[in-house]
Amino acid sequence: MVIGFSARNRFLPQSSKVGGDTDTVIKYREKKIRSVKELKRTIEGLEPDEGLRIIGSLQGFSKGGFVFITKPSERYCVNICERVFDRSLKAIVPGGKEEWLYASTPADVWSLIKTKIKRPLEAWLY
Repeated sequence: MVIGFSARNRFLPQSSKVGGDTDTVIKYREKKIRSVKELKRTIEGLEPDEGLRIIGSLQGFSKGGFVFITKPSERYCVNICERVFDRSLKAIVPGGKEEWLYASTPADVWSLIKTKIKRPLEAWLY
């Protein structure tokens, strides 16, 4: 599955294996978020088929954790999970301990995540 955006955006091609012993690969593209201002603007305009992946700076979460943000309906969903090493993929992936938080507005999302994200910012729109 390839997710497309406008031609003026820059993308980072990504791929990951899916399933235990399968060789199935899903390819998708991510757009690097370059500033907190851009992150806030992206949260405001998040579509139901989009999401944000942010490197976290969380105590008690492996490698600082990930912060994922989606807006599948009227409210935002913030998923905080650990960053774990998958030996079969030889990559760091989401897993382990996780928490789910919900917010009604972009300002509420920012209040939830502002102390949980790594600085300098490392974030991507997918």
